Amino acid sequence: MNYASGTQVSEERSRIEIERLLRHFGADGFLYAVERRQAKIAFKYGGLCIRFFVHLPLDEELRITPRGRERKGGALRKAVDQETRRRWRSLGLAIKAKLVAVADAVETFEAAFMPYIVWGREGKTLGEQVLPRVREMAQLSGTDVPLLTAGPGTEPDLDAPASPPKD
Repeated sequence: MNYASGTQVSEERSRIEIERLLRHFGADGFLYAVERRQAKIAFKYGGLCIRFFVHLPLDEELRITPRGRERKGGALRKAVDQETRRRWRSLGLAIKAKLVAVADAVETFEAAFMPYIVWGREGKTLGEQVLPRVREMAQLSGTDVPLLTAGPGTEPDLDAPASPPKD
């Protein structure tokens, strides 16, 4: 079951809650817009512009129920409205979780929001610029990085064979 699948909270109320939350945590600007089938929320924080998208559901996505039946008319409209409300609740939760992690020093603001930072003349987020290349770069590297790697603040694996020194 998806998060907030039965929510009755309107998308407007979710958007207002997100704006209040951002202001509470120190955002000094807020923007909301809808273009085609996506809504955008942008805000400024510490001189950075942050942007999130909410992909709004298309009728085609929900025309067929999970049991394989076709939705029509009012039932289809109701399903689209419900999914729209659910996605707005999910966005609110995601933003709140990031802000709480920052407030509790679990991570820095920049680390938590890095994919959403708008960067460069094209007005794209770092995620839009970098993420398409991440899997490609991982495949090209041909290395399988172990889950538990020794690094700053971790203990080395003493049972692992020693690597020969590099020249």
